[in-house]
Amino acid sequence: WLKVLAQHLEESRLPDLPLAMVRAAPPPDAASEAAAAMVQALVEGMEERGVDVKDFLTNKLGDDFVDLLCSCAGSPERGAWFNAWLEASAQRGGRALHGRAFARRDLAVAAAGAGNLEVLKALDTEGYDVCCKAGR
Repeated sequence: WLKVLAQHLEESRLPDLPLAMVRAAPPPDAASEAAAAMVQALVEGMEERGVDVKDFLTNKLGDDFVDLLCSCAGSPERGAWFNAWLEASAQRGGRALHGRAFARRDLAVAAAGAGNLEVLKALDTEGYDVCCKAGR
C-alpha cells in the first residue's frame, strides 16, 4: 500500500509520507525487516513515478525528518526506522541521508545509551565514527 500511495500521492505531499511513517508508530513488532520492507516499498513507488530518490532525500525531506530519524537511533522502539532509511539511502539514494544524519555527532552515544546494537553496527558499517571523541 505504501508503494501505491507513493505512486499516486500529490507530489508536493510526498515528503510528508516518510515523516508521518516514522512519526506515527514503531515498525511492526520492531522488526528491522518490516521497517526495511516498508521503506523499500515507499522508495520503489517513488522511483516508479519518476522521482529522483537522491534529490528527494537531499532536497525534499526537511531537517524535521532528519531530526526525527536521528532521534530513532536513541530509541529502542524506533531504531529499525533509522537503519531502514540509512539502507535506502545507501542503496538507492546515493548516500544522500548519510551526510545529513552523520553531521550529528551524538548518534553513536544515543544508540549505545538505548542499547541499539543494530544501529551501532549500521553506523560503523556505513562509515560513521562510532568512537568519536568529544570536540572532534
